[in-house]
Amino acid sequence: MVAGLWEEVGDAARAEAAYERALALRPASPTARARLERLAGAAPAPFSRAPIDADGALLDAAPLDPDAAVEVLSEEIVVDVGADGSLTRWVRRALRVQRVPEDRDGRAVSIEFDPSREDVRVLSARVLRDGIARPVPERELRSLSEAWYGLYYDLRALTVPFDDLRQGDVVEMSWRVDATGQLFPGVVGLVEALTERAPKHRLRVEVRAPQSLGLRTRLALPAGDEARWQLTTAHAALDDGRERWVVAGEDLPGLVAEPLMPGAAEVGPVWEVTSFRDFGALVAWYGALVAQQKVVTPAMRAFVARVVADATARGVTSETAVLEALAEAVTRDVRYVGLEFGVHGFKPYRTDEIWARRFGDCKDQASLLVALLELAGIEARVTLVRTRPRGRVAGALPNLAHFDHAIVYVPARGLWIDPTAQSFGVGELPWPDQGAQVLVIDPGAGDRAGIALTPVDLPGRGGVEGTYSVAIQESGAAGLSGTVTFRGSQAPRYRELLADPDARARNVEKLLNGRYPGLSLRSQTTSDPADLTRPVALTFDAEVPQLASPVGATLQVPRPAGGDGHAQRLAGTARRSQPLVLGPPTRMALEFHYILPLGWGARTLPASTRRESPFGRFAVTWVGGEGTATVTTELVWAVDQVAPEDYPAFRAFVLAWDEATRPPLVLERRAPETAEAR
Repeated sequence: MVAGLWEEVGDAARAEAAYERALALRPASPTARARLERLAGAAPAPFSRAPIDADGALLDAAPLDPDAAVEVLSEEIVVDVGADGSLTRWVRRALRVQRVPEDRDGRAVSIEFDPSREDVRVLSARVLRDGIARPVPERELRSLSEAWYGLYYDLRALTVPFDDLRQGDVVEMSWRVDATGQLFPGVVGLVEALTERAPKHRLRVEVRAPQSLGLRTRLALPAGDEARWQLTTAHAALDDGRERWVVAGEDLPGLVAEPLMPGAAEVGPVWEVTSFRDFGALVAWYGALVAQQKVVTPAMRAFVARVVADATARGVTSETAVLEALAEAVTRDVRYVGLEFGVHGFKPYRTDEIWARRFGDCKDQASLLVALLELAGIEARVTLVRTRPRGRVAGALPNLAHFDHAIVYVPARGLWIDPTAQSFGVGELPWPDQGAQVLVIDPGAGDRAGIALTPVDLPGRGGVEGTYSVAIQESGAAGLSGTVTFRGSQAPRYRELLADPDARARNVEKLLNGRYPGLSLRSQTTSDPADLTRPVALTFDAEVPQLASPVGATLQVPRPAGGDGHAQRLAGTARRSQPLVLGPPTRMALEFHYILPLGWGARTLPASTRRESPFGRFAVTWVGGEGTATVTTELVWAVDQVAPEDYPAFRAFVLAWDEATRPPLVLERRAPETAEAR
C-alpha cells in the first residue's frame, strides 16, 4: 500500500492523504480506517447537538408519561453511507429513569451487530446523578444465534449494563458501528422504527449519502393516525456531492403494548431508505442472486422422475399429486437448520448442496422446492415474506430489509406453500404467513412487480367440529365419548400432538384434561397425523370423576355448551389502543348430548340464542328430551384483525357469546313416579 510506504519514510501528511483516497475507493476497509485514525485521530461524532448535560431544558422537562418506567430525553442517529453502500452509524441516546426497571434487560443498552461485517465501539456510557457524571465501564458480549430453533448466524449483542440505577438518573450512551465489508456493493436498505414503548422528547435521524447512489426515502405513518406523530422531514444537496435526509420529531408518545397487537411497524412511524428505484429492480436483483444457486443434479432429476412415474402408476395423472408429493418431500425430509453466515443471511445455498445435506433455512428450502417443481414442469417462484408479527408497512418502498422469511408461490394455481411448516398441507399457511406482505421473485415481472398480500383463510376452511355424548351419574361423575375433527389452520397443532404413537394416548388425555380435570382415557383412535391432505380426526372414550357438582338438591354442569375462554383471551379489557389480531378466521361447531341420571331431569334449559355481527356469528341451541338435554353451538370468526375503533362492538359480541354459553345445566330429581315410569 502506497500509504504505508509514505508512513515508513515519515511523511505523515502524504500517508494520511493516501489513506483518505483508499477509503474513498473502499469505504468499508477496516485497515485503511484504522491506520488513518492512528495518524489523524478518530473522526469526531457528527451529532448536531451537545451532550445531554449541556441541555438543562431537557433535563428538567416534564414527563410525557408519568407512568412510563423510562423516557427517552434525546435520541440522535446519523448514518453515513459510503460510495459502495457501506454504512457508518453513530447513535446517542439519553434516557431518564422514572421508575427503576425490575428486570436487568430494562437496565441495559444493547447493540446488535454482525462481527463478520461490522465493528462496534462504545464512545461514551455514563450515568448523570446530582450533577455528577459517573462513567460505566462494564461491557458484555453474547451470541444471538437461536440453536434451539435451528438458526445459526454471526449476530452478536454488545451490552452495557447500568446496574446501579436510581429514580431520577439520566443514562447517556453513544456508540459507533462501522462496516468492515460490503456484501452487495451499491445496495442500501434501512428501515428505522422511530418509536418504541418509551416516549421520546426529542428525535433526530439523519442519513448522508453520495448523490450517485440515487437513494429513495419515505416516512411511513399508520393509516388514519398520521396527526398523532409530530414528525418533519427535510432533504438537501450538500456541497461535497452528497445529499442529506433528516427526520425529526418532538414529544413522541410511547407505543402502548397490548396483547395480540400487530408488530410495531404497523402501529408506529417507520422511515425507509433504499437504493432500489422500484420493485422490478429489486426483484431482478434478488432473482439473479437466487438463479446463481440453482444447480440440478442427476439424483434430483431421478427423484422427480420417480415421483411423476409413481403418480402415473397409481392412475393419478394430475399435476396436483406431483406438486403435493414434491412439496411434502422437501417439507418432511429437509430439516429446518439455518447457517446464515455472511452472504447466506440473504443468499440461499446451492440447491444441490441443500439436496445432498438435507437441511437448510427458509430461503434454502424454498429455492430447492422451486427447482424440483420446475423439473416436473410446474412453474413456481421463490417469494419473500414480511411475516405478520413484524407488522405490515403501508406503501412500503422496494427494500430488502422489510423481509424476514421465504416461501413458494405457484402462479398457475394461486397457491402458496411454506416448506418450513412441517405439519401443514399444501395450501395451508401458518398464521404468520397469512395476510402477510410478500414479494414474488419473478424476474420477468418488470413494472408489474410489487408488494402483494397472501390470502387469509375463509372461515369454512379451518376450525373444529365435535360431537360428544355425556352420560352423567348421580354422583356427578360421567362417561364421556366423542369425535372431534380439526381442519385447516387448526389441524397442524394436533398433527404434531398426535405424531408420536407411543405418546399419543397420553397427549390425548392431557388435551382433554384441559376442559375435564381428572379425566381418565379408556380408549382413543386417530386419523393418520402424517397425512397432510386430510383433517385430523380423533375419537375417544373416557371417564370424568366430577363433571357435575351438587348444589343443594340439584346437580349442575358448568359451561355445558363448551367454547369458554374467548372473553378472557380476546376481550379482557374495556378498550384498546392497538388493533387486535385474532388469527385465521375459523368455525367451531360442537354438539353435546347429555344423558341424565335415572330419575333426573333439567330444571329449565338455558336459553337458546343467536347473533350476527361484522366480526362473525354465533348460535347456541338447546333441545330437551325425556332424560336428555342437547346443546348445539356454532361460533364463526369472519375477520382476522379488529381495529381499535371497532373493538367496543367486537367486545360486546364476544361477551354476548360468553353470556350465551355461561349458564349451567341444572338437573333436579323428578317425582318417584317419573323414575318408575322410566
